[in-house]
Amino acid sequence: MSNGNTGPNLRMRHQMTFSVAEFLKGLPSHDENNFANFHTDNGNRTCVKRPSVYLPTKDYPSEQIIVTEKTTILLRYLHQQWDKKVKSSKKAVRMFLIG
Repeated sequence: MSNGNTGPNLRMRHQMTFSVAEFLKGLPSHDENNFANFHTDNGNRTCVKRPSVYLPTKDYPSEQIIVTEKTTILLRYLHQQWDKKVKSSKKAVRMFLIG
Protein backbone atom coordinates (compact mmCIF):
# COMPACT_ATOMS: atom_id res chain seq x y z
CA MET A 1 0.00 0.00 0.00
CA SER A 2 1.38 3.42 -0.96
CA ASN A 3 1.30 6.35 1.44
CA GLY A 4 1.76 8.96 -1.33
CA ASN A 5 5.37 9.78 -0.43
CA THR A 6 6.93 7.83 -3.29
CA GLY A 7 6.83 7.74 -7.04
CA PRO A 8 5.00 10.29 -9.18
CA ASN A 9 3.19 11.92 -6.22
CA LEU A 10 6.48 12.91 -4.58
CA ARG A 11 7.86 14.31 -7.84
CA MET A 12 4.67 16.30 -8.50
CA ARG A 13 4.62 17.68 -4.96
CA HIS A 14 8.29 18.69 -5.31
CA GLN A 15 7.58 20.44 -8.63
CA MET A 16 4.59 22.30 -7.13
CA THR A 17 6.65 23.37 -4.11
CA PHE A 18 9.43 24.57 -6.35
CA SER A 19 7.05 26.57 -8.57
CA VAL A 20 5.37 28.21 -5.56
CA ALA A 21 8.77 29.11 -4.12
CA GLU A 22 9.80 30.59 -7.47
CA PHE A 23 6.58 32.59 -7.60
CA LEU A 24 7.01 33.98 -4.09
CA LYS A 25 10.72 34.73 -4.48
CA GLY A 26 10.42 38.31 -5.81
CA LEU A 27 7.41 39.49 -3.83
CA PRO A 28 7.82 42.06 -1.02
CA SER A 29 7.76 40.94 2.58
CA HIS A 30 8.20 42.53 6.00
CA ASP A 31 11.82 43.29 5.17
CA GLU A 32 12.27 47.11 5.13
CA ASN A 33 14.90 46.85 2.40
CA ASN A 34 12.20 45.73 -0.03
CA PHE A 35 10.70 49.23 0.18
CA ALA A 36 13.96 51.21 -0.01
CA ASN A 37 13.22 52.38 -3.58
CA PHE A 38 9.81 53.82 -2.69
CA HIS A 39 9.90 57.63 -2.68
CA THR A 40 7.15 60.14 -2.13
CA ASP A 41 7.11 63.68 -3.53
CA ASN A 42 9.94 64.82 -1.23
CA GLY A 43 7.50 64.79 1.66
CA ASN A 44 5.32 67.55 0.16
CA ARG A 45 1.69 67.11 1.11
CA THR A 46 0.10 69.95 -0.86
CA CYS A 47 -2.52 67.65 -2.30
CA VAL A 48 -4.44 67.00 0.90
CA LYS A 49 -8.00 66.23 -0.11
CA ARG A 50 -10.57 67.81 2.17
CA PRO A 51 -14.00 66.27 2.55
CA SER A 52 -16.75 67.95 0.57
CA VAL A 53 -19.28 69.99 2.51
CA TYR A 54 -22.91 70.56 1.52
CA LEU A 55 -23.82 74.24 1.39
CA PRO A 56 -27.58 74.74 1.00
CA THR A 57 -28.74 77.35 -1.49
CA LYS A 58 -32.13 77.90 0.14
CA ASP A 59 -32.93 78.64 3.75
CA TYR A 60 -35.73 76.42 4.98
CA PRO A 61 -37.62 77.21 8.19
CA SER A 62 -36.64 75.10 11.16
CA GLU A 63 -40.30 74.25 11.84
CA GLN A 64 -40.33 71.85 8.92
CA ILE A 65 -40.38 68.29 10.13
CA ILE A 66 -39.79 65.34 7.87
CA VAL A 67 -42.22 62.52 8.59
CA THR A 68 -42.84 59.23 6.89
CA GLU A 69 -46.22 58.38 5.45
CA LYS A 70 -48.24 55.75 7.24
CA THR A 71 -49.69 54.42 3.97
CA THR A 72 -47.94 53.37 0.81
CA ILE A 73 -48.12 55.32 -2.42
CA LEU A 74 -50.30 52.66 -4.03
CA LEU A 75 -52.87 52.72 -1.22
CA ARG A 76 -52.94 56.51 -1.26
CA TYR A 77 -53.51 56.49 -5.03
CA LEU A 78 -56.28 53.89 -4.77
CA HIS A 79 -58.03 55.92 -2.03
CA GLN A 80 -57.84 59.06 -4.19
CA GLN A 81 -59.33 57.21 -7.16
CA TRP A 82 -62.07 55.75 -4.99
CA ASP A 83 -62.86 59.21 -3.54
CA LYS A 84 -63.07 60.66 -7.08
CA LYS A 85 -65.37 57.85 -8.17
CA VAL A 86 -67.64 58.26 -5.13
CA LYS A 87 -67.74 62.04 -5.59
CA SER A 88 -68.64 61.75 -9.29
CA SER A 89 -71.33 59.13 -8.60
CA LYS A 90 -72.87 61.32 -5.85
CA LYS A 91 -72.85 64.23 -8.27
CA ALA A 92 -74.55 62.10 -10.94
CA VAL A 93 -77.24 60.98 -8.47
CA ARG A 94 -77.83 64.59 -7.38
CA MET A 95 -78.14 65.73 -11.02
CA PHE A 96 -80.57 62.88 -11.69
CA LEU A 97 -82.75 63.81 -8.71
CA ILE A 98 -82.73 67.53 -9.49
CA GLY A 99 -83.10 67.37 -13.23
